[in-house]
Amino acid sequence: MSIGVPPAIPDGSNPSRVVWLDGLRGIAAIQVVLLHYASAFLPGIGLLDPALIHYNWETIFIRTPLFVPFDGYSAVYIFFVLSGVSLTYAFSRQPVRFLRNILRRIVRLGLPMAGATLLAAIWFAMWPDAHVRAGTITRSLNWLAAGGPATVSAGSLLHQIGLEGMFAGYAGISVLPARIQSLLGLIPLMTSFDAPLWSLHIELAGSVMILGLVMLKDAIRPPIHTTVCVILLFMLSASFLGLFIVGHLAARWLRTPSSRRSNPMLGSGLVCLGILLCTSKTMDVFEGLRWILPGPFLGRWEYPGVVQPMYGAVALFFGICWLPRLQVWLGVKPVRWFGKISFSLYLTHWPILFTVVSACFVAGVPHASYSQSIFMATMAGLGISILAAGLFEMFIDRPSIQLSRKFGAGDPVVTFIKPSPPRTREEQ
Repeated sequence: MSIGVPPAIPDGSNPSRVVWLDGLRGIAAIQVVLLHYASAFLPGIGLLDPALIHYNWETIFIRTPLFVPFDGYSAVYIFFVLSGVSLTYAFSRQPVRFLRNILRRIVRLGLPMAGATLLAAIWFAMWPDAHVRAGTITRSLNWLAAGGPATVSAGSLLHQIGLEGMFAGYAGISVLPARIQSLLGLIPLMTSFDAPLWSLHIELAGSVMILGLVMLKDAIRPPIHTTVCVILLFMLSASFLGLFIVGHLAARWLRTPSSRRSNPMLGSGLVCLGILLCTSKTMDVFEGLRWILPGPFLGRWEYPGVVQPMYGAVALFFGICWLPRLQVWLGVKPVRWFGKISFSLYLTHWPILFTVVSACFVAGVPHASYSQSIFMATMAGLGISILAAGLFEMFIDRPSIQLSRKFGAGDPVVTFIKPSPPRTREEQ
C-alpha cells in the first residue's frame, strides 16, 4: 500500500501534476480507516455480518450503496490502480535503470514499513491485550480480538520487517509459490504487528512489473506494447497485479486535456456501476468467472467476492476520470492534504486502533453507554491517528522519499504529467 498522488489537466501544453489523484488517494485512505473502526466497534457493518449488529439501523449499511464510506476493501484496489498510473509516469521520466529504480522503490517503501512495524511493536508491548478485551465487548471476536501478534520480541519484529512487511508477504497473500511461503515460515496476516502492510508486497511486485512494461515500451512499437499489456491484463484479470496494468494503460490517456475526458453521463454511469459492484452481494457472473479466466502466473486467483469489487474499483476510477467537476473537488487543498498523509495514515492507524484506542474504549465502557463509548473512542482514535500520520509523514515518510532520490531523479510515488507534443494545425 501504498501502501503508500484543481483541475486534473487544464490543458495539454504544460507539465502539470494530476492533483486530483492525490485527493482520491486521501479519500481511499479514510475509507480504509473507517472500515477498520467499524470492524472493531460495529462489526455487523465492518464485517458485513448481520448476526453481529448491535442496532437495527446498522442493517441499512450492509450490502447496500450506503456502505461506501466504509468500503476500505475497494479503496485498496484503487490504490493499486493509482500506483500503476504514477509509476508509469515516474519510470518514463528518465532513462530506465532497472536495478537503480528497484532499489529506489525498496527504499521508498521499506523505510516507512520498517518504521511503522517498529512503532506497532512498541504500542503492542505497552497494550498487549487491549484489543482482546475490547473485541470481547464489541463481539468482534474474529477480527479485533483475534488480531495482533502473539508475542512481541526482537525475532518476530525482524522477521516481519525482513519478510512479511514487503519482500515475501503473508501466508496466502503473496506472489511467491506456496512451497516457498511454507519454507519461509510466513505468518498469517491477522497475527502481524501491522496488517495493512500486506499491500506493500503487492506494491513491490507491481512496481517491478510496471518498470518492465515501461522498458518494453521503449523497445517496441506502441501497438505491440498495448497488445502485450492486454494479454497480461487478461492473464492477471483475477489478480491484484492486474490493477497495476489498468493504471499503466490509463496513464497515457490521462495526459490528454480534461476537456476531452468530460462525459457526465458516462462518468456517472460508471461511478454508479462501480458502487453497485463494490457494495452488493457477489453476483453469479463473478462466481462463473473462475471457469473462464486463466489462473494468474503470479500470486493467487482471488475469490469472486474479491474480484467483483476489484472490477468495481476500476469502474469507479474511470468514472471519476470522465467527471472533471468531481476532479476539481478532489483537488481542493484539504482533500489533497489527506492524500499527502494517506500513506502514513494507512500504515499507522491499525496498531493505534488495536492498542491505545482499544484501551480507551475498555476504560470508558463502565462509565458510558455503548454508543457513547464508541463515539468517544472513535473521535479520540481518529484524532490520534491523523496526528500520528502527520508526524510520521514529516519524520519518516518524507525523508524516505528524499533518500530514494539519491538513487535517481524524481519520486516514483508522486504523479506528474509529461508535456503533450505540440499539435499540428490540422489536429487543432
